[in-house]
This record gives sequence, structure tokens and C-alpha cells, in this order.
Amino acid sequence: MISLALAIAAGLLAFLIMNQGTSYFLDHYLEESGYYASHEQKYVQSLQNYAKENHIAGTDVDALTEWGEQQGDLFFQVYNEDKLVYQYYNRDSESFRKAANLEFLEWLTSYPLQFSDGTYQVLIFGDYYYQWLKYTWIIDFLVAFAVFLIVFLPGIRRRTRYITRLRDEIEIMGSGDLDYEVTIKGNDELTDLAENLDQMRQALKHHMEEETRLTEERRTIVTRLSHDIRTPLTSMSLFASLLKRGDYQDEAQRDHYLDRIQENAESLSNLAEELFNAATNGGQSIETKRPAGLDLIPLLADEAEALRVSGFTVQEQYAAAELTLAVDKQAFTRILDNIVSNIQKYADPCEPVLISAEARAGEVHVAFENAISWREAAAGGNGIGLQNVRELMQKQGGAVEIEDTGDRFLVHLQFPLRHGELS
Repeated sequence: MISLALAIAAGLLAFLIMNQGTSYFLDHYLEESGYYASHEQKYVQSLQNYAKENHIAGTDVDALTEWGEQQGDLFFQVYNEDKLVYQYYNRDSESFRKAANLEFLEWLTSYPLQFSDGTYQVLIFGDYYYQWLKYTWIIDFLVAFAVFLIVFLPGIRRRTRYITRLRDEIEIMGSGDLDYEVTIKGNDELTDLAENLDQMRQALKHHMEEETRLTEERRTIVTRLSHDIRTPLTSMSLFASLLKRGDYQDEAQRDHYLDRIQENAESLSNLAEELFNAATNGGQSIETKRPAGLDLIPLLADEAEALRVSGFTVQEQYAAAELTLAVDKQAFTRILDNIVSNIQKYADPCEPVLISAEARAGEVHVAFENAISWREAAAGGNGIGLQNVRELMQKQGGAVEIEDTGDRFLVHLQFPLRHGELS
């Protein structure tokens, strides 16, 4: 982690600076302050008192050793007329071991001490520098550790706050709010974790949005197909009632009614299959085919007949006896059924319904126009039928225009003529 490495580097740097500073201070302070001389005199006086009180001879090795061990880090030599008779130093001190290898240390002061067997010369030196150095190392370490904490703890607090924030944001995600972005900052393991969390949030959000979209699409398709299923059912019921009552002119008309029932049954079967597919296949409806050569005039005539048997007066205006167009018959039949169903619900039966078709300017135009019944208009509708018309026309590459003036209603269908189509 960067904050830990930075804190360690800061602590080491502080230790080196402090160590250099304390070493420089010790070198100059101990030399210039007379510290060495004053402490040597204290040791000399202590040894003199020890020898006098205990009647120690200058050659009493055991007694001298005992006194030396009591003093700690100390080096001293006892001479009798320049002859070394005793030497003591702390066995753990490297500097004393080096000093003991010298026969005479010129930089040490010789002090005369009175022992029980005469006067001896004593050279004495305490390891003052290393005694102080122990304390300065402790101070250096404490300062370095303090610097380490000063640098490291704020980083830890920041990371702790960041971890706490990530925890809170995970709880927000867990509550279902996937729009709340995960905070990404820094450049370490926590940053990687935050990036992964945000990627997971985005993926989950996309998945849920896709699920919602598919569910809504499935619901819309099922609603529209369910709406369209009622039209062939109504038509079948109407023609079945006519046949049951014997309300037909001749056998040809009876057979025609039977054909209409069969056509509506096939349309109903196709719609039921598409409804089942939409409900079980992720909202995807069956793809429609676009066979060429569909004659529109008979289909329009059948819709006009359905309106007539429903009690409407219909006026048909076709610019040609035959209009052949490349559209899907099932889709076009649904378009016409929705328009006719809308007329049956909301048109004024006292006014004629106009159905027209013509080819002009490279397009086929089909129009339905009717007067609006004020009672049915006041009741209103859900608009699903006209929505289906727009969607189906778009899939067929056509366009639809709807005009509502308050008393008249016009649905205008436009299909582009393609190569091989006749007008």
C-alpha cells in the first residue's frame, strides 16, 4: 500500500536525520563541554575512596575487578612506575577491547592514587559516548516512529473512511438503488475493488433494465395480441349468427360466410400462436413474412361486408379493380380488423363509412372515413387498436395518418410500391 510505504520511508528518513544530528551533537558536546574530564575525575575519586575504605593494594586484582564491575562501562589501567600492573575493561565493549590492546593511551590523563601499598598511576576512561548513544538511539527511534504514525494514521483514517463509504454504497446497492455510483478514488487495491463493484452495479443495472424492458415489451405484445384476438372472435360470432338464423340470400353467400369464419379461425390460430410465442419467448413475436401479389380489393370488400352486416352503410371507392401489393396478409388483415373494430365501436351508424383505395405517385393509399358517434366518443377507448395499426404499418414499411376533427375520423394508410407490384 502506498500510504504504508510512504510512512515507512518518512520514518526511516526521520531516523537517519535524527541519528546524524545526535551523533554530531554528541561529538561536539562531549569534547567541548569537558564532559570526559569531569567524569574521569568522578571515577578517580570513587576509586580512591574505595581503595582507602577497603585498604586495597594496587595489586589486589580481585578487589579492583569488583569495583570495575560496579561501575559498568569503564576502562582503567593501574601503573607502578610506568609498569602496568592491572587492567580492567567491560568485556562487551568493542571500543574497550581495542583500547586494551594499546600499551599506553596518550590521550588519557594519568591520575596518582594512594593505595595501601603505595602510590600508583591510574588511567581511567568511561564509555561515555556509547552510553549517550544508547539514549539517542532510543530518542531517534521514538521520533522516527512518531513521524511514521503522523504519516500513516491519516492514510489509515482516509482508507477507513473510504472502506466505510464503500460499505454504505454496497448497502445502497443492496436496497435496490442501482443509479448510485460507487466512489472510485486512489490507485490501490481498494480502488480496484471499487471499480469492480461499480462494474457489477452497471452490469446488474443493465440486466435489470433489460429484464424490465423485455417484461414491458412482452406485456405490450400480449396486450395488443389479446386485443386483436377479440376481432376475429367477434367476426366469427357475427357470421355464425347469420348462418344460424339463415340470414343469407343463397348458397353462394352461405359458403362465403363459412369462408369468412374459416379465415377468421385461421387468423385466430395465428394470433394465438403469436401470443403464446410472445409470452414464452422473451417478448419476441413471430416474424411476419412478406409474400408478393396480395390483392387488396377483396380484403377491403370483406371488411366492408363485415361493417354492413353490423348495421353500417358503406361506400366503396376503388380506383382500379385490382390493387396488388407485397404485404404480409396476416399483418394487413390485423390492420384492417383493428380499423373496422374501431369503426364498429365509435362510428355513427346513421352516417355512411367511406372506404377508398388508389395507387398514385409510387404509393398505394387506403383510407377509412366515418362520422363519430358522440355517445361512444364520450365513453372513450384505450387506443390499443390504433397503436397496433401504427406498429404493424411500420413493420410493413408503410405509414399511417390519423385525423380526428371531433365529428369525423379518418385513417389513411400509405404503402410504397416496390418492383414487381401492380397498380
